[in-house]
Amino acid sequence: ATLNPELLWIGAEYCYRLNPLADSSPSNNLSSVNQPRQHQNIRPVGQLESESMPDSCYGDDAAEAATCRVAAAAVKCDEIEEQLSGCQIDSDNRTGRYRLRLPIPSAFHKFLIGRHGDAKRRLEAETGVELIIPRMGDTESPVLALGRTKAQLASAKTRIELLLADARDRLPITHFLSISLAAESVRHRYEQFRDSALKWCGGDRGINDGVFQGAARLHVTCAPLLLLTSQEVARAKRLLDEFGRDRLPELMRVDSGPLTVSLSGLEIMNDDTSDTKVLYAQLCEPTGRLQAIANALADQFQSLARAQPGREGVKLHVTLMNARYAADSSDNRQNRSLSFDAAHLLSKFSNFDFGSCQPDSIQLSKSSSGTSKDSYYACEHRIPILPS
Repeated sequence: ATLNPELLWIGAEYCYRLNPLADSSPSNNLSSVNQPRQHQNIRPVGQLESESMPDSCYGDDAAEAATCRVAAAAVKCDEIEEQLSGCQIDSDNRTGRYRLRLPIPSAFHKFLIGRHGDAKRRLEAETGVELIIPRMGDTESPVLALGRTKAQLASAKTRIELLLADARDRLPITHFLSISLAAESVRHRYEQFRDSALKWCGGDRGINDGVFQGAARLHVTCAPLLLLTSQEVARAKRLLDEFGRDRLPELMRVDSGPLTVSLSGLEIMNDDTSDTKVLYAQLCEPTGRLQAIANALADQFQSLARAQPGREGVKLHVTLMNARYAADSSDNRQNRSLSFDAAHLLSKFSNFDFGSCQPDSIQLSKSSSGTSKDSYYACEHRIPILPS
């Protein structure tokens, strides 16, 4: 009886052995083996008699103990059902396993597979499921998780969600919320700056026409986004409409007049002027409404954002020069470590005045709008800044 005890299964997850009740009399110990189940001591398989058990679940009354364990199992089942709530689950009659369908964008598949399949094998070994990932180029089929129990599916789902949350930070943005500042007067002044910078500083390392932003694309970025499915794009459009209806009127304080933004002075994103990656124009909006709008947008789109703003909110700036632009437009597209020497340029044009403008809309823009700088970014959706 000690080496081969009777077992009690509760559901598919919990297994308990039925131990004889301890007694000081050997004869009583012997006879207790054959006592009815409701009078036997119940312990989880693998737990020794000497290990203490919670008083609330294990006492002399084995029936009460069994009831307690059943209740605990029910709680765990409820947790599993909650984790899988809303998921597509069916049974594979051929194998007797559960099948969980996970609509994961194809951009994430490489993270599930890992180098040489290592990530997939590790996830399968640790959760007990089999993962079936669509072939390369298949953007419609879901990822399938096959498991003997729903607990395995819940575990796999949680692990996959954690893995994808980390992977989001490694994918390039697909969209961004922008406010165009490319008014005709600002564009004219910017073109003057670009031509003068190329004339006086064109011989400095890395400074050429390729690193300059297109005059038609001058803008403020309020939130970089990662929208990988048509459903996520539709959700972003709804969020922008809700922002325009519920938040923007209060933030704009219409009685304060139009939003006027001035661009003046140059700054860089890093400290070394001789090794600059991004140079931008500083913004001035005295009422503080532009900063409030950008912060509120970043908050509204937090779940879809590629990166979160810092403690002080969105850093308002207009990018004028970016070493990445030259990499994107050259044959060396794999080189993202390019930079340029901005020391001379900053000393000569640090206080350049680009004028002012009154932006009229907030746009959900596509980041992959081609390499042409002659027009603004393609628009997915737009809301007016001031009510019509």
